[in-house]
Amino acid sequence: MIGISIFLPLIVYGISETLNIEVRTPHRLKNNKEEEIFLKKINPSLIIVVSYGQLIPKNLLEIPKNGFINVHASLLPKWRGAAPIQRAIMNLDGKTGISIIKLNENLDDYGAQTKRIKLPTAKDLRFKPGKWKTMEEHSAWKKALQSKKKK
Repeated sequence: MIGISIFLPLIVYGISETLNIEVRTPHRLKNNKEEEIFLKKINPSLIIVVSYGQLIPKNLLEIPKNGFINVHASLLPKWRGAAPIQRAIMNLDGKTGISIIKLNENLDDYGAQTKRIKLPTAKDLRFKPGKWKTMEEHSAWKKALQSKKKK
């Protein structure tokens, strides 16, 4: 997944540059006066956080009028943390999605302030030219071929 982790930020930065939107990726926020001053200066109504694996201090959470929203690529609490898409694929999850969380000072608080949007995955789908097949059909097809070879 190295390619994705390098390529995706390039896309985000490219789009944000085109739209004249500043993207900030501080390595830490705890006791980070520079970020606190910056946020107070721009006085945002909302801050959106994606793939940022750190706790956001309360003093920063209180700056935007409508708080912080985190977009996470799984149906929390399942696959919380890093690499949720890869974990869903590796575990052949039948459903995945995104969670949109209104952040507070607690790291794993996925209660009433969380909206989950379910998306289908390709767990049970395999492509055969002209037709999608379920995993069960695919397995049965493989077994049938194997039994023909044995005869």
